[in-house]
Amino acid sequence: MQIIGGGTPKTAVEEYWNGSIPWLSVVDFGNYNKFVEKTEKKITTLGLKNSSTKLLKEGQIIISARGTVG
Repeated sequence: MQIIGGGTPKTAVEEYWNGSIPWLSVVDFGNYNKFVEKTEKKITTLGLKNSSTKLLKEGQIIISARGTVG
């Protein structure tokens, strides 16, 4: 088992967002879904390269360690 961390591309940089790479966030787990087929947001290759985020493969498990309570 390998545990990895990542980070969100800067939201203030427009060139990092609205690309073709799905961006998974807690919003995408609405209604207690166990599997995510599409994401609300997407990032660009530039956003991927300029952040500490990582690409995951289909079927990998993701656990959110950050977020607001409530």
